Amino acid sequence: MGNAVDRFRNRNKPETVSPPVLDVGEPMPVEQSTAMVVHQPAGGLQLTTLPQFREFAEVAVAAGIVGKNETEKAAIAKAIIAIQFGAEIGLPPMQSLQSVYVVNAKPAIAAAVVGAKIKQSGRYDYRIEEETNQRCRIAFRERFADGWQVIGYSEFTIDDAKRAGLTQRNPNYQKFPKAMLVKRAITQGARSHCPDVFNGAVYDPEELAADIDAPLIEAPAAIVEPPKAEEPKKKPRRKLKRKTKAEEPPPVDDAPPAKRSSEAICGAFEKFGVTQDDLVDRTGKAPDKWTDADIAKLRELYVALESGETNPDLEFAPAREPGQEG
Repeated sequence: MGNAVDRFRNRNKPETVSPPVLDVGEPMPVEQSTAMVVHQPAGGLQLTTLPQFREFAEVAVAAGIVGKNETEKAAIAKAIIAIQFGAEIGLPPMQSLQSVYVVNAKPAIAAAVVGAKIKQSGRYDYRIEEETNQRCRIAFRERFADGWQVIGYSEFTIDDAKRAGLTQRNPNYQKFPKAMLVKRAITQGARSHCPDVFNGAVYDPEELAADIDAPLIEAPAAIVEPPKAEEPKKKPRRKLKRKTKAEEPPPVDDAPPAKRSSEAICGAFEKFGVTQDDLVDRTGKAPDKWTDADIAKLRELYVALESGETNPDLEFAPAREPGQEG
């Protein structure tokens, strides 16, 4: 314990301290040794209390780094959660604000940071075995005393993305399908093979957002059906209006004298090819002898002919047969 305190006190002195030698069967790859140095970055603020977190979050919100589409209160709260979550997995405050998101009340980490943390762990690593626009396959490895061993695989295909509805929600699957499949395979493999790096399951923001948006309403047809159901109702109404208009042409009501009424009726029937003689045969009287009852019946007949309920051949054919005269 005393040696550790002395090293901390003398950290700024020019003397160097040799790193500990790891007793492993296989040398650590170059990418691993470099990442381990980045894991504990030098410099920057060291936030240890809630007031410090809040003050830093307020500065970040004021600078427009986070919370552009939220209220100031919500943006500050989410920034504090992001900083704390990032600190628990070894991220400095600024990287936490740029890589950790609060989605549906859950923290999520960008896939690129998830991959970096896996390699920085020193215990796990991964290797992309297949990377195409259709599929990504990644082998995950763990470091044991006798070297690196494959502990499992993670595969994500474009068909998986389609089934999850990701290709419809995110246009990047059309523009950069290879990169998007790699991201999904990394986070999927992290949950399955090395969750201890993140103290549990880890998700990319897109994955949490996809869960939120999954139950999309797919019922556009129900919106189109009502107008079609109303169309047949409008057509019969228009026909009824035409029938009522057909009742008006006979100018009978405008001619109170009997003679003028009979002449008007005879003129109106001419459009059907019905002559005055046909009307005389039907009534059995000359036009100047028609009574109000005769005129009313002829008006009803006119309306029936106009609306198509009957036709002249049915109403006047017997009177037109040879040998029958009025």
